[in-house]
Amino acid sequence: VVWYFHLSSGINAEYGQGEPRSNSPFFIPEDQVLTVSKAAIFNALKEGARKLSLRAHFIASLPDITPLALTLVELNLSFNNLRMIPNQALHLPNLVILSLRNNPIMQLPTDMTGLPRLTELNLSFCLIHRIPDGFFSLPAIEDLNLSHNHLTKLPSSVANLHTMTTLNLDGNQLSALPFIIMTLSKLQTIRIKNNFTAHTFWSEYSSNGPLSLKDSCAKVVVDHEIQYHPYCNDELTLWIDRNISSCDCCGGLLVGQGLVLIRSVMDKTFGVRNLPLSLRSCSLPCFHEYRKMRNLDVEDGSQSSLYGTNLQQLTSSET
Repeated sequence: VVWYFHLSSGINAEYGQGEPRSNSPFFIPEDQVLTVSKAAIFNALKEGARKLSLRAHFIASLPDITPLALTLVELNLSFNNLRMIPNQALHLPNLVILSLRNNPIMQLPTDMTGLPRLTELNLSFCLIHRIPDGFFSLPAIEDLNLSHNHLTKLPSSVANLHTMTTLNLDGNQLSALPFIIMTLSKLQTIRIKNNFTAHTFWSEYSSNGPLSLKDSCAKVVVDHEIQYHPYCNDELTLWIDRNISSCDCCGGLLVGQGLVLIRSVMDKTFGVRNLPLSLRSCSLPCFHEYRKMRNLDVEDGSQSSLYGTNLQQLTSSET
């Protein structure tokens, strides 16, 4: 390949910004034009094919890194113009560190199983609004940085990250974290500064009144398994399929928003004092029963504590 011939002359990619480099006055096909990104890939090959940095190359797509796919351990794609995580970067079996900070990424993949050894993932300073459930399929992750995005909710599937020790959520729009995060036995540190976690905001993000008529009726439909009955119209069936989840208290089916309660742990937990936790329940009786089982003080006060409840108790009572 022409650009590999140019690379062999010793061109250094350290200070380039990704522009095509050519001394020829004639037209050269794009795939043969020497770019600084291609030079960086070639340099990585010469240095053992374990580390690749395309930091601040201002690229909108990832060049072909197939020669590095099986050996790459560290990949830095920060400060570029990537609008999603490149597909190539999702299938690197030996990758340990992946940095994608400062990219205009808005949508995350629903499957991360192609990165079985990834322990550190940096997605800070992007444009992420929501996290799909399948994104938390990272079996070895230890340090996850999602700071300075536009997250308003953390899905309960975060409980799948059993190996995670550090979670950075600074600078988002979160009001609380899902209660199930308390079951992560290896989690040591959470950073959640500069979010909407103050008690003043709780009323805007919680719902502890009676269930709406629509949610109540939909739950009856689901409980009696008649959502697919001929007289149940397609619009209702579609709405139920899109809004069905599980109750955090009893584990049963929950349709619609349900009851959303936000309370804080008064003791210092994961390095945070008064950590706000949200709980979704299918009904008030269900929540009151759960409160008794967990020994939670969640009366009308501004805070609650987990009296006599430690992490082991929380985990064992779920089983």
